[in-house]
Amino acid sequence: MNSQKRNMILADIAIIFVAFIWGSGFAGNKILLNGGIHPIQLIAARFIIAAIILVLLFFKKLKANPSSFLPGALIGVILFISYMLQTIGLKYTTASNNAFLTSVYVVIVPVVAYFIIKRKPDIFNAVAAVLVLIGIAFLTVDFTDFSIGKSATFKGDMLTLLCAVFYAFQVTLIAHYARRHDPIVLAIVQVVVVAVLSTPAALFFEGTQFAVTASGIALLLYLALIATALCLVMQNVAQKYTTPTHAGLLMSLESVFGTLLGVVIMGDDISRQMGLGFFIIFISLIIAETKLSFLQKPSLRQENENL
Repeated sequence: MNSQKRNMILADIAIIFVAFIWGSGFAGNKILLNGGIHPIQLIAARFIIAAIILVLLFFKKLKANPSSFLPGALIGVILFISYMLQTIGLKYTTASNNAFLTSVYVVIVPVVAYFIIKRKPDIFNAVAAVLVLIGIAFLTVDFTDFSIGKSATFKGDMLTLLCAVFYAFQVTLIAHYARRHDPIVLAIVQVVVVAVLSTPAALFFEGTQFAVTASGIALLLYLALIATALCLVMQNVAQKYTTPTHAGLLMSLESVFGTLLGVVIMGDDISRQMGLGFFIIFISLIIAETKLSFLQKPSLRQENENL
């Protein structure tokens, strides 16, 4: 196995780990929000703690790589906007609409990547992206009461869809800049920017009252240190060795892990519809990872492995 192939495999493992941790964050966020923390306050608290720790740990690396500040800040602003659009959008639409429309970024990433980094996605990743979106729909949507764009939820639906567009840009720009800048510095600057921007937003929209229990502090530290600091660094480093389309596909497993952990931790029900969603996503990942090489002749198999 050559070093490039090994790096790609390690990158896949890292992104799947990130997706798992972010999936666990659904339950963690829900517990803290139910305990009285407001949504933007939670974003600000997570990123402030993460920013302080990362700056202290990598201060020398930051001083040595000032050229990474501007692209990191650009991605950080985009990440902040996506968080805000998703949070505000949730106020005006249903949770299922919000979760599903956010996941639309999976099929937007290949389009954005084509225009920004001039990389055309292969047919296997394109098909897998569509299948992932369908699978996520089965996981998150209650089809008995689901309608995108109806008057009652139109504003929230459009804000959430715009969030998906910004998130697609974030994933693509990380892949673009991580190849020419230090990915750890890029990640730290993103965290700092979100912390700086979300703090006044939280004060403006949600006030100064901040409610967190003693047990909630440990959970907040987990979300800040592991789900934010560690995972954003891992995402940025891993995306140096893979394509944005492939990274987006693997990160979409966040919804799968979130649903499964919701069943285990929160006692959520699991239905046949959700089981079908898991199956569709599993098939999509097989397509993306193997490019169906086990069904092809050796010559075609080698050609597709080089895509």
